[in-house]
Amino acid sequence: MADEHRATPWTAASGATSTAIRAAVPSLTPSERRVAEVCLERSGDVVWGSVADLAAQSRTSSATVVRACRSLGYAGFRHLRGALLEELGASARECSPRPQVDPASGADVLRSTFADMSEGLRNTLGALDPVAVGRAVRLLAAADVVLVLGNGQSAPLAAASAALFLQAGRRSEAPADAFVQKLTAGRLLRPNVVLAVSCSGQNPSTLEAVEAARATGTASVVGLSCRAESALIESSDIGIVVPGGEPVSVLATLVSLQIASFSLTTESFGG
Repeated sequence: MADEHRATPWTAASGATSTAIRAAVPSLTPSERRVAEVCLERSGDVVWGSVADLAAQSRTSSATVVRACRSLGYAGFRHLRGALLEELGASARECSPRPQVDPASGADVLRSTFADMSEGLRNTLGALDPVAVGRAVRLLAAADVVLVLGNGQSAPLAAASAALFLQAGRRSEAPADAFVQKLTAGRLLRPNVVLAVSCSGQNPSTLEAVEAARATGTASVVGLSCRAESALIESSDIGIVVPGGEPVSVLATLVSLQIASFSLTTESFGG
């Protein structure tokens, strides 16, 4: 799979990312150092491979690869690979001709992407607060209307979440306009819930709508952020921290909360 990449003149990393990796090598453990050396010497292979591929090439384990990525300053393998890919892409634009990619390698990329997503989701699951998740699920299950807030990069996540509520027969809104978000939030009554999503936890429009909901004294706020020390988490009745900053992890957490709340709702109706 990787032979065609090793044959290209841009296989070895040479840029800001590789410079930072080289600077960090002395502080790594011996096994982490082997991971870093592979990233430097065979970066063309690394960007097209998976965690398992890098572990095999460095004669380590997948867990060691993840630890090495974090020791190098990255949240995980996906972030490291993205930095290397960006670096190699810049080098590739200066080289010609571009390497010919075997169409069959698309399946390898697909497998690698799914493997990375699976790793990220497992890490997210292990870091979520089960108590906060349980409380959020119960609130969502009891809500008459769920107002989903999201702006900027979080807007598509909010829209997808609201659509899932509607498909399940639940009343939900996800206004795109920030003013409408604030206006709607200020008119919510119990047992309605605001489900606010902001990876940074600092989006001004989202925070203004959350404050409008809290000012009613009746609506509950469930906030999802990738940062524990963020204004959204502090302003929410229930704050759920989704580590890593990956949109797929945030979306998976949202969907899981919804599915769990649907189950509780079904059980309540059944009883």
